[in-house]
Amino acid sequence: MRYYWSLDLLRFISAVLVLFFHIAAFRGDAPGWPFGVGEAPLGWLYPFSWFGWIGVQIFFVLSGFIISASAYNSTALDFLKRRGIRVFPALWLSAALALAARAFWGEPLGELLPSFLRSIVLSPKGPYIDGVAWSLVVEAIFYAFIALVILIAPRFGGFQRSLTLAAYGLGIASTVFTLLVWLVINTSLFADQQQFLAFLRGFTFDLLLLRHGALFAVGILLYQTVERGASRYSSLGLVVFISASVVQIANNTQADLNALCPVLAWLAATCMIYLGAKYGDGAAGQSLRPVMRPIGLMTYPLYLNHFVLGQALVPLFALWISSSAMLFVVLLVTLLANAWLISQFPELWIQRYLRKVLFRQGAPRVAKTAMNKA
Repeated sequence: MRYYWSLDLLRFISAVLVLFFHIAAFRGDAPGWPFGVGEAPLGWLYPFSWFGWIGVQIFFVLSGFIISASAYNSTALDFLKRRGIRVFPALWLSAALALAARAFWGEPLGELLPSFLRSIVLSPKGPYIDGVAWSLVVEAIFYAFIALVILIAPRFGGFQRSLTLAAYGLGIASTVFTLLVWLVINTSLFADQQQFLAFLRGFTFDLLLLRHGALFAVGILLYQTVERGASRYSSLGLVVFISASVVQIANNTQADLNALCPVLAWLAATCMIYLGAKYGDGAAGQSLRPVMRPIGLMTYPLYLNHFVLGQALVPLFALWISSSAMLFVVLLVTLLANAWLISQFPELWIQRYLRKVLFRQGAPRVAKTAMNKA
């Protein structure tokens, strides 16, 4: 399977959107989030970054696309091994950094260790040592779902047909759930409306892939459209699931904010996924690829590290940096440098070791597309 060069840049942009969303509300005198925008050192970012949470929804579409590619011609066990090699090394390193950062600021180590252990194994039950870990847990559930599709594929006409059926099933279930949430938010049809809404917003529905399933389904159908061409059914499925995703984004937008910004950002990114996968090889010429690959590799540790590490660094930097603009630059450079170092050295070393252990001599080589991470 070919490597989708242009998607590295989109993954990086998505991570930066989430980063900007978070750092705009970091506290200045001690770790804390969210903090009042008017008092936060980088609160001036908020008008431009308040919808940056949409980066997670973009990641889920990317994941649906890339995982569809990496699962092709793979056994369920090999697929899960490759996903584990890609996911866990940076997760372990980032969780250790988060543990150290929180302990440095005085949180009791005995209280932090359970959260740390839950994070490094992607436990479905939190709390986690770093707030962004919830999305990795959802990703892990999606990987298990794809592994199940691989297992049952011979009984349903092969992997591609099984993946299509799975995408429709997941997308339809998520669409129904999304419409239910929309009805609860926007109508008075239900008794104890707020209590029911709080129930529907519980993490259980994230773990069941009902909240974000339409996003994954969009990614799967985009992959099949790029690789096999559009069919009447895939086009209909994309229209339905893209519409459901727009409603899901609107459901997530605070009542006092306009959903148009995150919706347009997500739609633009979804179009870029298709165009980048379809035509990106020509745009990302040989001269750009040595730059694109490191950018893609550092995206994952940047996403994992920015939240807790950023909260810990802002008060320290603020002690000797009075300019908020300079504080922003120093923080951003530090987080980017940290992500690059992790991706180029310890993460790479651990991945190589795990490949030797999990893929012994005579085992199939790791497909290049498995190196993409949404």
